[in-house]
Order: sequence, then structure tokens, then C-alpha cells
Amino acid sequence: LVDELKTRRSSQRMATLTLPMQINFEKSEGGGTSLGALASGKKALLLDFWATWCGPCVKAIPEYLEAVNGFDSERVRFVGVNQSESAQVIAEFLKRRDWKFDVALDQNGSVGASYGVTGIPHTVVVDGEGKIAWVHTGYTPDGAAALKEVIEGLLAE
Repeated sequence: LVDELKTRRSSQRMATLTLPMQINFEKSEGGGTSLGALASGKKALLLDFWATWCGPCVKAIPEYLEAVNGFDSERVRFVGVNQSESAQVIAEFLKRRDWKFDVALDQNGSVGASYGVTGIPHTVVVDGEGKIAWVHTGYTPDGAAALKEVIEGLLAE
């Protein structure tokens, strides 16, 4: 699965790939959760792999948040999957920017490895069954528009 993720082009629809729903995350506020719990009842789960030191990540996040905020939060969820930073560093960073979104911690890179992350930002949209609908690596000015289009497609299904 990871090899197939790596060989697919960025921004490509991948509905043929399904991730195991038991992939586990540590939440920044403590405790744990799984992909299944995050996706439960959602039509679209956006996982954005990022770090506070990543300039392209910091540029993409507000654009993605704006794109996602137009959708019903009962059907669409944004989760920032932070790569290897402490909960305290993340909390201070989010507070300075007044950003509010769910953050999962990927302290050892195992979650990122499950998604074929080789660079950040790396954005994955998963449907409620764990099927990968879209993957994009890097920042592009039209990334939020493409993301919105993918989510609209999932909601229409």
C-alpha cells in the first residue's frame, strides 16, 4: 500500500486504495484515537501532515481551513497530523496564530509512513470507509480549491 501511494502522482484520486481503520493516532490534548474514530460518521476526513517549522505547511493550513469551514462539520473533519513535535510547541504555535483545529501527533513517523509521507505538507482525504479519495504533496496556490472540489464530490456520493 505504501509503495503504491508513493508511486501515484500528487493530487490524484485514489478511491481504489483503502487504509486500515485501526491506524492509531495520539491526540495533542492527550489520549489516543484511531482513523476509524476520526472518520466515524464523516463523509470526508482531511488529514494534513505538517510541522510548525514548515513554511509551505504554514501557508497551506489557513487556506485548507477556509475551504473546509464551508462544509457541515458533522460530515467533514480537518485533522492536522503533526510530525514529531511536542504538544506544548504545537499548542503555543496554534495560540499565536489563533488557529483552532484538531491535532494528532505522529511522534515517531509511523502514521506518516502508513500514508506514504515523504515530505510535508502532505494532505490526504479519506472517505468514511477509509478509502483514499485524494493525496497532495507540497503547497500550490490552487490546492484549497482542488481540496474543496474533492470534498464536494465525496459529499455528493
